[in-house]
Amino acid sequence: MPFAAIAYGAEITRTIYTLRPVAIVLFPIAAALVVALLGAKRGRYAALFSLGAAVFTFLGVLSFYPLLRQGIMEHYFYELMGVGLLFRVDYLGFIFALLISLAWLLAMLHAQLFLEQEGERRIYLPSSLITLGSCLGVVLTGDLFSLFLFYELLTFSSYVLKISRSGREAIIAGRFALYMGLAGGLVTLFGIIFLYYASGTVKLVPLMDIIGDGNVNASIIFACLFTGFAIKAVAVPLNLLIPKPYAASSAAVNTLYAWALINVGVYGILRLLFIMQ
Repeated sequence: MPFAAIAYGAEITRTIYTLRPVAIVLFPIAAALVVALLGAKRGRYAALFSLGAAVFTFLGVLSFYPLLRQGIMEHYFYELMGVGLLFRVDYLGFIFALLISLAWLLAMLHAQLFLEQEGERRIYLPSSLITLGSCLGVVLTGDLFSLFLFYELLTFSSYVLKISRSGREAIIAGRFALYMGLAGGLVTLFGIIFLYYASGTVKLVPLMDIIGDGNVNASIIFACLFTGFAIKAVAVPLNLLIPKPYAASSAAVNTLYAWALINVGVYGILRLLFIMQ
């Protein structure tokens, strides 16, 4: 069975309609609000609560597997913003969601030591949980519009994460990450708009058939979407711009950037390759 077919559920006919994907994406974001309310005065409790939220998120993603063996999981908000918001869990999304949630769990454990020394709890903890929810939103959606929304939320939450370490260098590093993310988002949005007007849909599964039939000029679309995802994945030659911003950030922040955030870009590129094949 081709992996691309498995990734999109092309050979799994059953669709399971459930709120689980929505819950696992929104839970870290809701947990971030609780952590923010705890604030710096209860920093230890905030850190432990954040670690617990990361554990719960990882276990929640892991619990997808038994249900995923029976079929693809979906939940669709039809009327949201006139386009709809589609959450979808297939094997490709599940693998990346598992890797991202595991990376965040390890990063939270790592942060328990480093945040004591650098005093970053108040900003780092809630922004890292929002970033986790954004990353999961990217890999657990079933259309390019929903993916783009979480992609942009990721851009802004990762900016706050970057500046959690006070100082001029951290602010500069955060601005660099923000400008790069916005540039990638604009290019990605252009590709999505072009694709929608050319094909009439932004859902991932129908796009495979439409583009496969040769009814859409895929060159411009591929270039735009690939560029947007490559920026997040820090693909060559963008990797040459990374050392300075990384040097300005703390070890706790760099742990997330070096693994989970780059995974989002790699995921987008793989999705694009499967669509365009």
